[in-house]
Amino acid sequence: MEKINVAIIDDHKVFADGVKLILSTEDKIRVVAVTNSHIELLEALQNFSVNVLITDINMPNYSGFKLVSEITEKYPNTKTLALSMHDETSVVSKILKAGAIGYLLKDTDKEELIQAVYKIANGEKYYSNSIKEALLDNLSKNENEISKFNIKLSEREIEVLMLIAKGLTQQEVADKLFISPHTVVFHKRNLLSKLNAKNAIELIQKAIDLGFL
Repeated sequence: MEKINVAIIDDHKVFADGVKLILSTEDKIRVVAVTNSHIELLEALQNFSVNVLITDINMPNYSGFKLVSEITEKYPNTKTLALSMHDETSVVSKILKAGAIGYLLKDTDKEELIQAVYKIANGEKYYSNSIKEALLDNLSKNENEISKFNIKLSEREIEVLMLIAKGLTQQEVADKLFISPHTVVFHKRNLLSKLNAKNAIELIQKAIDLGFL
């Protein structure tokens, strides 16, 4: 297996160096850049094939949201993991809209950080448990608002959507709902069609855009 190249951007050097130290304990992970400047980061992305970008949201000279959006557009193979102190759903939703596929709070432990990097590198979503619960809670609050978007979802489709948002695999969703994987695929296809999404990641993003998350 090739090494996972990681770049880190954070305006607190001590924290960024600590993240690098944690990841450097993994043989399959290589930290190729640590910076607090978006300009230096863009230079690093030109010099290295970066699989995972770990970024803070609040930076003094550049918006983290703008940075993630820019990286997502220019370097689609670079997957972004937001690492932040903010646990507000509005902030999380905004960075996910910008293109991040993972969100961890800065009080996470090293095992979860490492696990998140592996998941993100594989193109999978990863959220801290508290963030995941907040997103799902927000989704539940908005279930009654679905009709105003002229989108009607069945109770089962809502259940499947919530479990997809939670990051469960097709088999895990099937096991959780006591239905067959084939039925999960059926409901997922309906959800993709109704929300006009191409894949699971876009499905979650559309759900966020429509106020479901």
